[in-house]
Amino acid sequence: MSKIISKKFVSELLTSTDFKKWLLKRRWFSNKSELSNIDFDLLMTELQILNENFVLIVFKISRREYQKNYFVPLVFCVDLKDVLEQNEMNENLLKELEKEAYNGKIKVIEAEYFRRFWRYLFSISYENEDVDKLIELKLFDNEKNGSFSLLKERIINLIEARMNLRKPIFNLKQLGKGNTTNLVFLLSFIQQNNDKIMDKKIVLKSYKHYQKNIETEKLNILRIHNFKNVPELIGVFRSPSSDVINIMEYIESDGNIGQVLWDELNQLVKDVFSIHNNVLISRTNINQPKDLLEDYCSLSMQLLTLLGSCVKELHENLVLESDNNFCSENITPIDFISDFSSKLDFNLSITKKRLKDFLKTNPEMASSIDMYLEKIPHSTSKLYNKVSNMKKIKLQPIHQDLHMEQTIYRRIGENYSIYFLDFEGDPQLTYQEKIKKQIAEKDFASLLRSLSYIKYNSLAGFVQYTTNKLKKLYIRENILFSHFFLQEHEISISEEVITLLNFWETSLKTIVYKSVNVSPVLLDLASLERILSELNYELLYRPKNVLVPLLGLKEWISINS
Repeated sequence: MSKIISKKFVSELLTSTDFKKWLLKRRWFSNKSELSNIDFDLLMTELQILNENFVLIVFKISRREYQKNYFVPLVFCVDLKDVLEQNEMNENLLKELEKEAYNGKIKVIEAEYFRRFWRYLFSISYENEDVDKLIELKLFDNEKNGSFSLLKERIINLIEARMNLRKPIFNLKQLGKGNTTNLVFLLSFIQQNNDKIMDKKIVLKSYKHYQKNIETEKLNILRIHNFKNVPELIGVFRSPSSDVINIMEYIESDGNIGQVLWDELNQLVKDVFSIHNNVLISRTNINQPKDLLEDYCSLSMQLLTLLGSCVKELHENLVLESDNNFCSENITPIDFISDFSSKLDFNLSITKKRLKDFLKTNPEMASSIDMYLEKIPHSTSKLYNKVSNMKKIKLQPIHQDLHMEQTIYRRIGENYSIYFLDFEGDPQLTYQEKIKKQIAEKDFASLLRSLSYIKYNSLAGFVQYTTNKLKKLYIRENILFSHFFLQEHEISISEEVITLLNFWETSLKTIVYKSVNVSPVLLDLASLERILSELNYELLYRPKNVLVPLLGLKEWISINS
């Protein structure tokens, strides 16, 4: 096998039509619609062959004005069993890997799925210093000055005692399988030494976009400030151009806040409404929605009360005045309006461009999106007038992509702690765009938009339940679109259900507002920016989900018209 893997062999494989098709199916390989029909060039720029199976690759994707670099560790093998360790072979894992792999004469799949890859990567990083490496392992020292050092003592203690002393129980589990730009794994091991059991868990986050890594920088700033509500950054695998893999503390949690909100709201709707003899029945105390929320959504309300103040503390600790990239600054309202309006025009142009393809298969929905896009300039001009009366506007580093699934919680006794994850920023932005300072309201707008997503997805689930009970076959998104945008629709949605869901959203928003000090007008503008970002994202990656941000845009226009 080692004789097969060569620079020429890998380069020819990567540029083949079949491999490009495989790439387009990878969840971390973004901008799929812009690169459809494999109409792009792929150029391998760096290659390191680790052994007969594992390679590290950097390649460039380009098409007309589009260009992006990727870091991709890959496995090359004839049979996946050749790279699995003996005690991890099972039929379910093999089936999953076979399904994910590129299946040609040689099988190809991301190397991060394999324990042997991580063993080898940690081993070569500090034992073979004479090896010419694409990446090196660097660990944060115990000081708070942000410097790095090769701490062999810490790696010995942390990474299963050099991975060779008294072979430990060693497990690898993938975390998070949604649409993303990275692969995340939990590495855990148990080792017994002198009647002492060492149980360690770390998170390994492999970034696919090969560009300067803002998450490393943000976590380091928070570490300097001793901010405890984020995973500790232990170290990185660093290349000359990028931190390609972060090693982070694993935080035990009871789940993410989004799941709590989702579960409690769905249980509320399920218990309050039911269908008997094709008639929707609601409980008598629906006229007392506050009591219903206290009965069904007590944990949601408790966590959101804590969340607002935690985000405020996060923002305070992301500022380091001695660092040009992380200091705060004040700008005039005129400068803010100028910058915001130009970004808005750019986002609108992207949305309209992506609507052209969407129009072909969804003409009615696309025309509705276009109609509301045309109303935005009038609404924003009214908000700009309010902004112009402000004395100054503060800009600072923020999370940038803060939603409810990025916040996890842990209960200890009667108290809760909240932790923030994923500081990569908006995956659609370049590093230069991510490092730009923002208004704090942008993070709060993202959080509050999460409530809208949960609300409308809960409504869609209830619509599906209703149509199933009525034994009618309808697409729930079509029913929602008909109800909110068209004059006529066959399946009506109870206004009682919509009223209760709106009350839920408004009540939880109010809880967040109480614990923070935000500008309502800046929050309105940040909400619009977030809605357009969601709309562009859904049009690009998940066209079936475009209804939720469209409904958000409709609401925003009605409030600000």
